[in-house]
Amino acid sequence: MKKTHVPKMVLIEWIDAQTIDFHGLFVVEDTEGIKPCKAQSVGFLIREDKENYFIAPEMWPEANTEGVCKFKYLHIIPKAYVVKRRFLE
Repeated sequence: MKKTHVPKMVLIEWIDAQTIDFHGLFVVEDTEGIKPCKAQSVGFLIREDKENYFIAPEMWPEANTEGVCKFKYLHIIPKAYVVKRRFLE
């Protein structure tokens, strides 16, 4: 059986885009002091391309067959939103 390649674990700190519901109409002054939230995501770095990181928070070892890792859920984080990326041991 071929050895399973397990992607590296990564912690990504990023700025989350948001929608604010004012429960009705609002004026410009209501938006003062509102800032985007910082978020942290941890998972297996499945791949990255020029614009995005693709991470999976869950890997299912019992489902790994024939050297192929199987994952559950996929989180795509635009690199433009990323503050910091750190690989975990």
